[in-house]
Amino acid sequence: MSREETRAATDALAALGLFSPWEATPSGYLAVDPGAACARLLATQDEQIEGYRKHLASTSQALRHLVADFLGLEAVRRESVSIEVLNTREQLDAALNNLTLLVRRETYALHPAPVPPQDSFTRSLKRMETLLARGVRSRTIYLERFASIPYVAEYFKASAELGAEIRLLPHLPLRMLIYDDTTAMLPIDPVDSFAGALLIKDPALVTSLSAFFEHCWIDATPLHAVSAGPEGAAVFVCTPQQATALRMMASGLKDEVIARRLGISPRTLSRLVAEVMERLEVGSRFEAGVKLAHLGWFHRPAADPYSGEPCPDQAGSRELPPAAMNAEPEPGSGR
Repeated sequence: MSREETRAATDALAALGLFSPWEATPSGYLAVDPGAACARLLATQDEQIEGYRKHLASTSQALRHLVADFLGLEAVRRESVSIEVLNTREQLDAALNNLTLLVRRETYALHPAPVPPQDSFTRSLKRMETLLARGVRSRTIYLERFASIPYVAEYFKASAELGAEIRLLPHLPLRMLIYDDTTAMLPIDPVDSFAGALLIKDPALVTSLSAFFEHCWIDATPLHAVSAGPEGAAVFVCTPQQATALRMMASGLKDEVIARRLGISPRTLSRLVAEVMERLEVGSRFEAGVKLAHLGWFHRPAADPYSGEPCPDQAGSRELPPAAMNAEPEPGSGR
């Protein structure tokens, strides 16, 4: 064997553990018993396996901690949606009193049937006076039927004189109260007003409920329009899209917002408005609004222009079933 081959073989035997460095020998190596070399190799493999097992255990523990931390974050995120169940009248009154004291900007409300008793409107008027005195804006939508009840009509008049804004719709899906776009109160059961209420304090959810209220507000008829609508006024009929756009404009929304809600481009909206102005034979939006008001168009229920038929007089709104006249808590109770 050449010197290079000998060195390579020696290194290979040393790597296998069959040669062990030993300075006392002429070659510098000591031959190792093959059985001992195999035992040492197995021990080395066992050490490597044990090290790998410890590494796996450490990795597994780290993953468990990571999953636990992640689930903890998810739990915190879920807990941020605060929903409190109010089952008793005392809980409802306490919650309403607190919200009345804490609200700073605006309150929204939907009040469907049945009609609350007279004393509930007296308490509600006191709350309304407290809110409006602090500069809080109050907007409420009631059923049209309410306006034909004498004590409710008196409440409407007193609230309007204080500065509250009231509108009417022929149908409302459920009772709803919203305070400052941060807190909402909904019935546990929309059919049973006495089943309690849910107090919701999740900004994202309340924002969606506020958008629903704004949709109803645009379609609702202002209280002053119902009481002062001209009889025998001429009828202006338009398409459902034009009717919705006109009512949004009357509510003060900008063209960009109206176009987005209608799902059309600002140019299409401008064309719709131009068509209405042409039919009214006016030269500006202001003139169009004045003429529509003079025609009594804004005095009619919001749903009527959508049908493409002449709008009937507001006084002819349909009656609610007798069950809707049952007594219930005051308008602001959320029940």
